[in-house]
Amino acid sequence: MATVYEAEDLRHHRTVAIKVLRPELGAVIGPERFLKEIEVTANLHHPHILGLIDSGAIEGQLFYVMPFMEGESLRARLDRERQLPVGDAVRIAAEVAAALDYAHRQGVVHRDIKPENILLHDNHAMVADFGIALAVSEAAGQRLTSTGLSLGTPHYMSPEQAAGDGVVDGRTDTYSLGCAVYEMLTGEPPFIGRTAHSVLTAVMTTEPAPVRNTRPTVPEYLDAAVATALEKLPADRFQSAGEFAEALVGPTARTSQRIASSLRTTSTRAGGLRLAAMGVSALVAGVLIGGLIGGSGDTEPDDAVRHFDLLLPGETPVALTGPGPLGFWQPAVALDPDGDQLVYVAPSGATTALAIRPLDRDTASVLPGTEGAYHPFFSPDGDWIGFFVGNELRKIPVAGGSPVTLTTVDRPSGAAWPEPDEIMLFQQDGFEMRRIPAAGGEGESFVLPAQFASPDVLPGGKAVLGHMGSGQFGVLTLADTILRAVTRRGVIPLDSVRLGDLLIGASPKFVTSGHVVFGGEDGQLMALPFDGEALETRGGPVPMVSGLRIEEGFGFAQYDIGPDGTLVYIPGRSQLFGHIAFVGRDGCSIRSRCHAASIPS
Repeated sequence: MATVYEAEDLRHHRTVAIKVLRPELGAVIGPERFLKEIEVTANLHHPHILGLIDSGAIEGQLFYVMPFMEGESLRARLDRERQLPVGDAVRIAAEVAAALDYAHRQGVVHRDIKPENILLHDNHAMVADFGIALAVSEAAGQRLTSTGLSLGTPHYMSPEQAAGDGVVDGRTDTYSLGCAVYEMLTGEPPFIGRTAHSVLTAVMTTEPAPVRNTRPTVPEYLDAAVATALEKLPADRFQSAGEFAEALVGPTARTSQRIASSLRTTSTRAGGLRLAAMGVSALVAGVLIGGLIGGSGDTEPDDAVRHFDLLLPGETPVALTGPGPLGFWQPAVALDPDGDQLVYVAPSGATTALAIRPLDRDTASVLPGTEGAYHPFFSPDGDWIGFFVGNELRKIPVAGGSPVTLTTVDRPSGAAWPEPDEIMLFQQDGFEMRRIPAAGGEGESFVLPAQFASPDVLPGGKAVLGHMGSGQFGVLTLADTILRAVTRRGVIPLDSVRLGDLLIGASPKFVTSGHVVFGGEDGQLMALPFDGEALETRGGPVPMVSGLRIEEGFGFAQYDIGPDGTLVYIPGRSQLFGHIAFVGRDGCSIRSRCHAASIPS
């Protein structure tokens, strides 16, 4: 939420830590409300809570000041040692739990307990940033709740936080502390994944492995205490941090009962899991055979996918690092509306350029004047390509010519070209959408109720698909800028989303067959039956292709899909950008589009 600076307090001649909130948070919150809400934090006094020295706003920048602590964070110690002695882990956790119990009794929930916010000073734990997340949430009110953004860190986020629930209580801190204790004992958080999406999915759907599976020397009572803290439902966890603290230092009636219950049900549970696994395997196999692989069955999927090189002559694969020109944090490929040719971001010396390639040929040509380009997209008639360079939006004729600068946008999170004369822009800062003329200009601006990225306009132009920073994907209804999450029950308001309803996905796109295609966890491309007119789901998602590249950060999925089902995607998890794959809908045609995956019928 903030950038931290080490500074000198000139009046008292001491070192302090100044934390400056991110600009997009400051824009949503406003200084008066934040400074009022942070007064609650200033009145927390506990030996294991790092106090607040000052707070304020300068030129719209919100900041707060805390003591500078000698020592290190729990994160630094875990990075060095990975696993802590059981006694040290219990002592640190018990002190943090005591701080949480005190604050909860004052009505303050931390909301972001993690090793980075636990400082180790003079052999004792100190909790930093206490109440800051609460102050941000309360100051922003519905404006932050409705964004779908969850204050917290994915690996330590409770299921109710991950689901975007606006109201959480102290039991969410108990869950987060349970994650930190799990990591202190095993060396890893209970749920890990390549992207935030996969972590959040695991948080909400997967049971953590027992601590003793990794470290048998951990006492049974301690394993049971951690497992109780990590229950999915708040009602099944410890009902106070004080109760968790007690269970950390020795057996309690609740942990002893859990151990006994686990012993009694082990064999029954194992049988049930085996049956469930058999059922899931049969379902997936049936879907793959019936609708995803297609063709006559003479060709194996791996052989049917046509791969070709995206590198230009004389270039070599480059490392993908970040949102700069050589880091394809943004989408890097786009198909034209007819599915005949591909434009992609190609390495070019020390920067990038746009290359265009017909899918029935083996050569590509660079579009002059596109140095530093990222996030290409086509006009609806296929005659122009829009793209970004730095903070500028530009367009260039497909047939060749000079690029035209249309406008500037801070930290773009996507663009779409729904009509010949209109382009839609989305930016992270300020949760803003802009509609600008395709000829250029400022256009209209709208403040959105959420961070929104990778837009795809639905038929009729009344709504836009996209994904949000919290991992859900959703539909933005343009008439009133209402954002709703796409769930297994349909499209419902964000504040109504609950744990069992969430769908997690990156870069959703609508296909005229009546499906939303999106990047799922672990690099799977999924297809969800979807009614674009009624904005309703018509079933559950099924896998199409494995091995899709999904970027870190905002989680853009590197693929595009044409109206006829032609699919192009960047495969693999490698940090090298070198080749691409594409498959067609209707088998091997005269243009060598070999069918390996299609939209399910």
